[in-house]
Amino acid sequence: MKIIGIDGSPRPNGNTEKLVRKILEGAASAGGDAAYYKIAGQGITPCQGCTECRSTGVCTVEDGMQELYGQIRTAEALVLGTPIYMGQMAAQTKMFIDRLVVFLRPDFSVRLKPGKRMALAVTQGNPDPGMFKSYIELTTRMISFLGFDIRSTLVANGTRAMDDILAKPDLLDQAFEAGKTLVS
Repeated sequence: MKIIGIDGSPRPNGNTEKLVRKILEGAASAGGDAAYYKIAGQGITPCQGCTECRSTGVCTVEDGMQELYGQIRTAEALVLGTPIYMGQMAAQTKMFIDRLVVFLRPDFSVRLKPGKRMALAVTQGNPDPGMFKSYIELTTRMISFLGFDIRSTLVANGTRAMDDILAKPDLLDQAFEAGKTLVS
């Protein structure tokens, strides 16, 4: 099973990356073929709103997203990681999500093969695990609209400094198990 991890954090080797990689590690331990991609540094630009992709299924913007489109089409599972900045997903993640419009037809039916699995990994500096619950629920509904079967949503609260997530061994164990679940 092919699994790709998409890290929407601009911070290299930060909490979001560690969480995404732990899920991928769990997937690989269960026999999954896991690959990691960081949005920052891929040269991805925002959606231009031309709507050409809605009828053709092909994005007119030639940038780093083209490789990710191919990876998403062929993957059976995705891990999407984002930090919460100012109450919402990071700008890099939002730009990635906006570009997924290529997978919607004009009638809003989905071009992706049905049944793709997903794990959502969210980090937040705020120590209150429920602080952004409604936003995370909205995000999962939007991702489900694209046809993804969200198998798990992990929230790493209180993860502000670069290695704060390492002080959460129970959450990292849950992440590893979530990766295994993506494969089984």
